[in-house]
Amino acid sequence: MFAPGHLGKHGMFAFEPSSGRPIWSVELFELLGFTPAPAPPALRQLLKRLDSSDRAAAITLLRALRRGEIPEERVFSWRERTGAPLRLVVRPASRAGPSETGFPISGIVQVIGASGARPPETLTGVLDRHGREGVLVHRDLKPLHANAAAARYLGLGTPDDILAMASVAELFPADARAAMSTGETMFDVEILGSDGDPVLLECARHEVDWPGGPATLLLLRDVSRRRAAERAMAATEARLGDFAEAASDWLWETDADLRLRFVSLKRKGKDSGLARLLGLNPWELPGANVDDPAWQRHQSDIKARRQFRNFRFAYRDAKDRWRHGEVSGKPCFDEAGRFIGYRGAGRDITLRVLAEEKRDDQRLLLQTVLDAVPMIITLKDTGNRVVYHNRYAVDHYGLTGRDVIGKTPFDLFPEDFARAVVAHDREVIDSGDSRKFFEAELVLEDKVIQTLSNKIPLRNEAGETTGILTIAIDISDWKTALAELELSEKALRKQAAMLENTLENIDQGLLVLDARQRILLINQRARVLFALPEGAALPGKPLLDGLASEIGTNLHLIREASSELPDAGGEGDVTPGHTTSVLPGGTIVEVGVNQGADGGSVITITDITGRRALQEQVRQLQKMEAVGHLTGGIAHEFNNLLAVIVGNLELIEHDLTTSDNRASRMAKVFGAIERGAELTQRLLAFSRRQTLTPRNADTGMLLADMAEWIRRAVGPGVEVSVDCVPGIWPLRVDVDQLEQAVINIALNARDAMNGTGRFRIQAENTRLDQEFAESHADTRPGDYVCLTFSDTGRGMSHAVRDRAFDPFFTTKEVGQGTGLGLSMVYGFVKQSGGDVQIDSTPGEGTSFRLYLPRAWDRVFPGSGEDRMSGQPTARRKHVLVASDDREFGRSMADILDGLGYHVTAADSAANALHIAGDSETIDLLIADLHIRGTPDGPALAREIAAHQPGIAVIFISGRPDLDGGIDSHATVFLKRPLRAETVARAVRKALGERGI
Repeated sequence: MFAPGHLGKHGMFAFEPSSGRPIWSVELFELLGFTPAPAPPALRQLLKRLDSSDRAAAITLLRALRRGEIPEERVFSWRERTGAPLRLVVRPASRAGPSETGFPISGIVQVIGASGARPPETLTGVLDRHGREGVLVHRDLKPLHANAAAARYLGLGTPDDILAMASVAELFPADARAAMSTGETMFDVEILGSDGDPVLLECARHEVDWPGGPATLLLLRDVSRRRAAERAMAATEARLGDFAEAASDWLWETDADLRLRFVSLKRKGKDSGLARLLGLNPWELPGANVDDPAWQRHQSDIKARRQFRNFRFAYRDAKDRWRHGEVSGKPCFDEAGRFIGYRGAGRDITLRVLAEEKRDDQRLLLQTVLDAVPMIITLKDTGNRVVYHNRYAVDHYGLTGRDVIGKTPFDLFPEDFARAVVAHDREVIDSGDSRKFFEAELVLEDKVIQTLSNKIPLRNEAGETTGILTIAIDISDWKTALAELELSEKALRKQAAMLENTLENIDQGLLVLDARQRILLINQRARVLFALPEGAALPGKPLLDGLASEIGTNLHLIREASSELPDAGGEGDVTPGHTTSVLPGGTIVEVGVNQGADGGSVITITDITGRRALQEQVRQLQKMEAVGHLTGGIAHEFNNLLAVIVGNLELIEHDLTTSDNRASRMAKVFGAIERGAELTQRLLAFSRRQTLTPRNADTGMLLADMAEWIRRAVGPGVEVSVDCVPGIWPLRVDVDQLEQAVINIALNARDAMNGTGRFRIQAENTRLDQEFAESHADTRPGDYVCLTFSDTGRGMSHAVRDRAFDPFFTTKEVGQGTGLGLSMVYGFVKQSGGDVQIDSTPGEGTSFRLYLPRAWDRVFPGSGEDRMSGQPTARRKHVLVASDDREFGRSMADILDGLGYHVTAADSAANALHIAGDSETIDLLIADLHIRGTPDGPALAREIAAHQPGIAVIFISGRPDLDGGIDSHATVFLKRPLRAETVARAVRKALGERGI
């Protein structure tokens, strides 16, 4: 270190014996143009000011002086800071022996000017010019030389005052004289200065060569300020030592090899455990993990001579316990810039590390718990930035792998969701109050997350809100389940309402009982059937006791039903049972008992009045169906007989002359036959086995036409009116059969009114529903035209009305009617797909309502009736007659032969096929529809048509059935009995369609 003032006058320098480091005097600094500073300039700085040609010589001179040699003086070129050139002379000093400072003067530097001229100067001249240090030379205490500084320090006026003294000992106090007598080379002297203040002088004693022989040179320096500074420095160092020992940190220093050479070992009498580290470098510390990345970075810092802070390391102390330290240090360099080691401070952080490890363990445990909790947990600061989150939060929100810390909701989520979250967070932060049950919905690409969260404000010690804790759960599944539950509940409520509505509106009484026969449910129909008063509160009451007052006379029904239940207190299933009874109002009910839930029972009360009536209708229909089969068979056989009779009688009639009385009788026979044919036609209509040809008919025009001939039929005493609503639908019906049915109704009305009264015809559109169809046999729901025929006659009793459609039933006197008119009406309407009803009140009149199917288009074909007149004629065409009735076949052959046709008769289907196969051409086939054997009539026509393309076909039957398989080959259909004229027209019509 630099120690100013130890070398004497201006321009002096020396070398420290141990290190060889140069020591400069203050005067030399000023001489060379350097301002005094706490530290002298480095040698390299001085050399830079020399001329480049002199630097090598200067280094050689200094090295010689450092080795103790006495080289020749040298002159060097120097340049001041201002750039002004100077010439310096470096003169080795005489070396008479060690100086009092221990640092022998090595040389003197003198400025000799820019030109290099140097005046001669003696040693005394040089000493005298160094006026800052006092110089006193004596020999055996007799003064030989003194300078002004010495006189000033010793309190005298001039140097001559010193030289005038006999002994220099008078100038010093006793302790100094003692030091001088003992030969001490360095001692301090305290004297009073000229101003009366004490002055501390440092005296350095040197033995020198002086003119006249050896002498003693005393260098005097005022060190009052320096000593005060040194005392202050010592005090400071003492304080620093106290601080170092009292502080928790310790100070340390290493050498250039990084070995620890100093450490404050003790603190308050306790060993810090660092003593065993002295002499070790960092990599030799016990337990040091030099492969740790932190150690590798630290090693890199040290090798680069960088300052480091807060480096943590672990080592084992004298008791082989792990200890932890934390050090900071900076590199140190000497004046030459050489690294001399690190100095720094450190502390023992073992307790802190243990606390941190414990805290880390607790934090890890807490983190593990929080990560395992299936809840979203986050901490955010007041700026809505995330400062903590558990694993479930990032995984559940699809943020795994992203850096979430420091991000706001707007950085992580869609804007709508982020805005809702931030707004709710802001409410908590601004109010300082917790918020519960905040719902939010996050819509992602692959799923929708619905959350329910609680938000809690976090506060510091001052009570200020510093953040917000959010704890949320995913309620997506719960929401889905809730929605499904709501849908299920809604569906259940709907089903319950439907069930309740159904139970309240079914046409069946329902009574539900529990195991103790208490009423759980009774529907509206049961209340009506039992004639219960409105608002009677029955659920919860015992069956018999609770209903006794309300049911009254109907209580026996419940008793009969309950008799089927198990005994009270008994166990076992209810045995289903039924009982039937008639209520006082005439309603027939069926009471049924069935097993209910939990030992209870279900009682049903069904109004079967309509069912019984329908069953009666079915029985009546079955009876009439049987009669129809019988009448159909009779009519068929009777028609066959009539056909033979008619055919032969026509031939006989043809042979008779008009004047013959037998012709008159023959006409009567034909009249009886016609009535027989009409009778069979009515029987066929009743049995619904007549052939119908339905077509579209304009209802209004049809009724208008009917009105004219009805007026003629009922006579002038009956007023006939027609009322047809606008927009009446057309009919799909066999018009001829409808006219026959209407005339039968009109004639019955005329007879009921005794020829005087009103007969009204009404037509309206109507729709028959399912309920009507179910209560009327053979009726389908749909659109119908209702024709109502009303009279003002005597009416019918209930008994007469029930039998009005029975065949051969009549209220007229014997011989006044056949009893088949209304049965024919009934059979025709039913066969047409409709229904007929009678309303009648005795003494007021009767109404017939005919429900006939509507037509769905308004295409009305012309009659196309071939009104041929005169004697039928024919061209010679081949006609094949196929009938299993030989008499009918021969009769038909005779008629056709008489009409001029070539006729071949076959008595079976097989024979007809054989004839057709052998014949070249057959123009017409006349066949029984129900010919015995195989094939039947329609099949026979198809097979013959295969061999005779274009053949015309006429089917004949006494009981024709359109369900028998008639197809497009049939051009005409004839009903027995037949007259020749009818046969002629039919044959001409069939063949005429082929252009004949």
